[in-house]
Amino acid sequence: MAKYISFLVFLVFLMACQKTEGIYDNIANENLELPLLLRLNRKNCVFDSHNRILKYSIDENSINNFSPYVEFQRHSNITLESIKLTNGTVNNFGNIELNKAYRVIINTGNRTDEFTLFFTKIPTIQIVTANPIINGPKTLSRMILNYPEIRRISENNWTGIEQRGSSSLRYDKKSFGIKIYSDKSKDSPSSQSYFDFKQNQKWILDAMFVDQSRLRNKSSFELWKSMSGPANHIGIDSRFVEVYINHQTLGVYSFSENYTKEFLDANDQCVLYAGTDNSSQTEFETLIEKDPNSRFWGDWEQKLPNPSQEIVWDDFEALNTLIVNSSNSEFKNTIAHHIDLNNVIDYFLFINLIGGRDNVGKNWFFFKRDHLSKFNIIPWDMDGTWGRSPFAEKTSYSVLITNNLFKRLLETDPANYKLRLKERWKELRLAEFSESNLNGIIASNFAELDSYKVEGLENNLWKVNLNLKNEQFYMATWVSNRLEFLDERFEY
Repeated sequence: MAKYISFLVFLVFLMACQKTEGIYDNIANENLELPLLLRLNRKNCVFDSHNRILKYSIDENSINNFSPYVEFQRHSNITLESIKLTNGTVNNFGNIELNKAYRVIINTGNRTDEFTLFFTKIPTIQIVTANPIINGPKTLSRMILNYPEIRRISENNWTGIEQRGSSSLRYDKKSFGIKIYSDKSKDSPSSQSYFDFKQNQKWILDAMFVDQSRLRNKSSFELWKSMSGPANHIGIDSRFVEVYINHQTLGVYSFSENYTKEFLDANDQCVLYAGTDNSSQTEFETLIEKDPNSRFWGDWEQKLPNPSQEIVWDDFEALNTLIVNSSNSEFKNTIAHHIDLNNVIDYFLFINLIGGRDNVGKNWFFFKRDHLSKFNIIPWDMDGTWGRSPFAEKTSYSVLITNNLFKRLLETDPANYKLRLKERWKELRLAEFSESNLNGIIASNFAELDSYKVEGLENNLWKVNLNLKNEQFYMATWVSNRLEFLDERFEY
């Protein structure tokens, strides 16, 4: 009997130890769920185990007299500052402060742990996975997006995740591609809407690691999409988020839309091609000798239709041939039949304004909705802009960015192209391209990052030397000088 009682005591002790350790496990169960630490109003606090920090996303309208429904593991006791929390009921936290460090004590069995809780406005994304995330194939995961709005339910989806990018793969802070699944089989693709974005199957977590401002790509797309006029300005939306892999923060990311057939509202006749490198081929200086018969044609890549189902290059090959090999008269008389000149004018002015040297060969798309449509240019990956190269080097404000397509348009002047270019520059300079509007877009994003305390987060986590105030001043100075240079070029 005594031995039996001793065994029971040992068993209870062992179970208590397992429960104590299990709370802080970085290991997910078969449904890719992590142990509960602290949940407020059905929304989990994300946990960074290395720094012993908990974060809860909340908007400013909800911080006064904050009274959340509190949940934690039943064998734990939690104290927030001087407030002993009661599990499974509403607790009154009083008035809370954003970005203030709150002391949290968790007692479980014989173990006592101290953590720091921060309330923050930044949305959080937690990727839960049992396996490493690599550069393809996609790793099964669960993505949980916590909105700051108190009444907005968190999104929780099965996903596949992989590292993305080319040159960016060399950096410790990786970017990721996300694909939505309806279940964990990975054979059931699905679509989901996040924030106020369009429903889509594929999403991007952009690390923005090289960008000294962490906002160049986001600001560029905001400007591009804001440009009024007859041209079509297809572009993505994005939001700043803080990303966690299980119980480890990766810092601030840009959660972005992706160009898919669903996003583009495209039919079966649409085509989409991407420049994969800055080369004589993608800058329309040389024509690829080999006929296109696969996903890649030189440094061009077919994105739509799905190249595993159909290879279609006819119209884009014809456009390339016209730009590279045609006589001046043929080019002048027919280029407007192939590509939307209003779109080309806006793209040329826009890319020159932001200094997108990496966006006139690589990092641009050619999209055609159907057989009767003309090609439109769509921008992509604009981290190397606003006075910085893709490698964060400072760039000159007095260089015109061009390639053979834009050169031939200026030389041959189809459909009064040169006059239309100058008139469009004057029109934009009074509105979207005014110095005050440009600085306003940039300043708004800097203010948002500052409210999230991103500078300290990134510097501490990645051992970089971000100085957002200095970078904002540099960008504003570069913009002023850039406008002066381009005003002279376009006779403003």
